[in-house]
Amino acid sequence: MITNLTPVIKKVPRLLIYTKDVYSQKYGMISAYNMANTETGEFAGRMYTRKLHEDFTSQYYPTLCGYDSLKIEYLATEEQNQGYGRAFINLAKAESRRQGCDGRVHLDASRIYCPRRPPHIFYRKCGFTSIYQDKIKYIDECIKRHKPMHWSKADNLPMYLPLEAENPKKVKMYSKLLLFVKKIRNLFE
Repeated sequence: MITNLTPVIKKVPRLLIYTKDVYSQKYGMISAYNMANTETGEFAGRMYTRKLHEDFTSQYYPTLCGYDSLKIEYLATEEQNQGYGRAFINLAKAESRRQGCDGRVHLDASRIYCPRRPPHIFYRKCGFTSIYQDKIKYIDECIKRHKPMHWSKADNLPMYLPLEAENPKKVKMYSKLLLFVKKIRNLFE
C-alpha cells in the first residue's frame, strides 16, 4: 500500500483558458478561447480572435503599411472587475507574438453587447488607443473623473495596442493624415 502520494499539480491556476479553432463562413478561421475560474468552477468568459493582414495604411496601425495583426472579434466576461478581461488581453498579446504579428492587437470597441457599460474605458486602461483622438480625449477624461462613458458617445471605435517603440507624435501625425485621406476619398465616392 502506498502511503506517500505526491500531487501531480501542486497549485492549480485560478484561471484556466482552453482554445479551439473554428471555421466561420463569414470570417474564415477563428480561434475561440474559453475561460473557467478554477476556484469557483464557473465559466468566466469567451474571446474570439483572427489573424488579419493589412496591405494598406489602416485605421488600426496608421504608421504601418503591409502588416499582420491579431483582431479581437469578440470578448465577453461573465463578471466584471475579476481580472478576466485583462487576462484575455494578455493572452491576445501573447498569441499575436506567437502567430508572427509582433504583438499587434486591434479591435472595434462597441456598446452592442453591453449598452449600459461600454468597454471603451476598459480597453483604454489596457493600453489601447485610436486614430480618433477626440474620442480618446473624451475616454481619458471619463477615466480621470471616474465617470462612466455616456452610451451616446460609445459608437464603434477602432482601437489598437501601440507597439512599444512607436513614437506618439508620429502616430498623431499619421492619424490626422489618414483622416484627411478618408475625407478626400469620401468626396469622390
